[in-house]
Amino acid sequence: LKMMDKDGSYQFSKVVSVYVKVDGLNISKMGNLVQVNGGRPDSRVSVIVYNSFGQIVMTNRAIIPAFKTVNTYLKSLPSGVYIIHVASDEFVRNLKVVVN
Repeated sequence: LKMMDKDGSYQFSKVVSVYVKVDGLNISKMGNLVQVNGGRPDSRVSVIVYNSFGQIVMTNRAIIPAFKTVNTYLKSLPSGVYIIHVASDEFVRNLKVVVN
């Protein structure tokens, strides 16, 4: 959320967490951690993080046994807006996130 003062200065409020459920997989962002869990046994999942210029800044690929979790830590990234691209055998989902 962008909060703007009358003098034109602005500040962004902090996002505590985001949770998305897609086709049996759960995607959540809490602070500087993105978690992908659930899904079918041995689902191949890739998490790719793009910066605002469309450059890949981080990748995490794994095979998730049923009801296990893949963690991607964003704390090494500078503050900014990023696109989190999550793809598995069953779906593709993009999430826009802000790293503080």
